[in-house]
Amino acid sequence: MTTLVRCVRQPPQQTTAAPDDATARAKANYKIVQDHGNFKEIESKRPRASKKHHEIDPYAADRPMINNYRLLVSGIAPRPIGFISTVSADGQTENLAPFSYFQAMDHDPPMFMVGFSSRPGPVKDTGECVINTVSENMIEAVNVTSIDAPYGVSEWKVSGCTRRRARR
Repeated sequence: MTTLVRCVRQPPQQTTAAPDDATARAKANYKIVQDHGNFKEIESKRPRASKKHHEIDPYAADRPMINNYRLLVSGIAPRPIGFISTVSADGQTENLAPFSYFQAMDHDPPMFMVGFSSRPGPVKDTGECVINTVSENMIEAVNVTSIDAPYGVSEWKVSGCTRRRARR
């Protein structure tokens, strides 16, 4: 039997323990969100927007996939975030991650859609997950779990969230 978990945000606890090496490396290498330094200064140097039409070919050979991601997540707002928790088939690996491509599809019965990007690595091996919606007081936990952790590293350790058994 697979144990599913539900995220309940708890106040962060003070700890002096350093995160394990794999988690620290994953956080250090996460590059989807870039640091732009002094954003106000950079913004002030941008040319004024024109009303000229600009067409983007998302399939252009020289267009990096990350540019399509940035365009979509900045242009479609407000954008609901699904906070998804999973457990591996062997029960050894727990995962917690935000999903940008999440939406409610129907209310009776409740149906949701979650889009998984075409990233390298193992796919979800149980076909089960718990979908948590995100409220404003959970933003820090959501941001910290967006690290690109290696397989086998649990984001629960850095999230400040408490696991609860899911009900079916």
